[in-house]
Amino acid sequence: MSLSLVWLTSRRNLGWRRRRFVIAVVGTTLAFALTLLLSGFRDGINVEVARTVRALGADRFVVRDGVSGPFTTIAQVPASLADDLAVVAGVRRADPMVSVRHSLETSPLTDVYLIGARPGGLGTPRVASGRPPYTSGEAVLDARAGRHIGTRVRLGGMAFTVVGLTSDVTVWAGVPGMFVTLADAQNLVFGGLPVATAVLVQGRPAALPPGVRALTVSQVRADLKRPLANAVTTIDLFRIFLWVVAAAIVGSVLYISALERSRDFAVFKAFGTATSDLVGTLVVEAVALSAVSAAAAAALSRVLTGLFPSVISFPARTLVLLPIIAVTIGVVGSLAGARRAVTIEPALAFASQ
Repeated sequence: MSLSLVWLTSRRNLGWRRRRFVIAVVGTTLAFALTLLLSGFRDGINVEVARTVRALGADRFVVRDGVSGPFTTIAQVPASLADDLAVVAGVRRADPMVSVRHSLETSPLTDVYLIGARPGGLGTPRVASGRPPYTSGEAVLDARAGRHIGTRVRLGGMAFTVVGLTSDVTVWAGVPGMFVTLADAQNLVFGGLPVATAVLVQGRPAALPPGVRALTVSQVRADLKRPLANAVTTIDLFRIFLWVVAAAIVGSVLYISALERSRDFAVFKAFGTATSDLVGTLVVEAVALSAVSAAAAAALSRVLTGLFPSVISFPARTLVLLPIIAVTIGVVGSLAGARRAVTIEPALAFASQ
C-alpha cells in the first residue's frame, strides 16, 4: 500500500468536498454528543448514589428482615434499636433514620427525598452553607431544590425554615435531599410513633437482634439505584441506536462519495493502483470524519451538561473509549464505500460520458 498516495488522495478529496464533510461532521457530532450525554447520565446515577450514601456517614444500614433496603420501602423498626446496637461489639455509633420520598407544597412544587435524623448524628450530612437542623421546624435542603437559607417551606402540612444547604446530595436523577430532625420526620411519616425505617451504624456489629439484618454500603447503593433499572436499560439501548446512526451517517457520506468518484477509481485502477490503496483512502476519510466529530462532541457535551437537572458524569474511561469507538465506527462506515471501490472495473475509465 502506498501511504503517500492514500494521504494525498484523501486530503485532496476532503478539500474538494469540504462542505459535505462539514455537514457530515455536524450530524455525527450531534450523534456522538447525545451518546456522551446519555453515558454521562448513566454514570451520573452511580456518582449520585455514591455521594448520597457516603453523606449519611454509615458503614452498615440495619433494616427489618426481608426488606430490600432503607430507601425503597418504609418498613419500620423501633427507634430504640439504635440504643441496643450502640452497645454491641464492633459498633462505634448507631442512630435511627426515617426516610421517604415527599414533596414541598410551597411553590414551586418540588419533589424531595426526606431524611430525618438525630441532630448531629449519623444521617445528617455536611452542609455547604448554613448549619444542620437542631430543633423542630428546621431543615437542610440540597441546592438543587432551588431554595435559599431563611426560606420558609411547607411539607406534609408542617412549616420548615431552611437553615442550611447541601451540595450534590440527591437521589433518583436529581431529586434533592431534605434533612430534618428525627422527631419531625416521625411526626410527618408515622404520626409521632417512635419508629425508624433504618438504623445507621458506624462499624460492623458482631451480632444483631432477631428480625433485622445489616446491609453493606454496596447493598444500599444497589437498593437506591433499583428504581431506575428500567431507565438505565432504556439508556443503554438508545446509546446503541445512536452509535448505529453515527455509523450510518459516515457510511452514507462515503458511499455517495464513492459513487461520484467511480470514474476516478477506474482511472486509478487502469494505471495499476492497488485496490487496497483506494480502500485505504476511504478508510482514512472515514476515520478523519469520526475523529473530528468525536473531538467536537466531547466539547459540545461539556457545554450542554449544565442544562440538565440530574448529575452528568464523564469518567476517564468514557473519554478514553470515545476515540476508540469513533475510529471503529469510521472503519465500519467506510465499508459501504469500500465495497463500491472494490467492484469498479478499470474499463469504466475509457467509457464514453
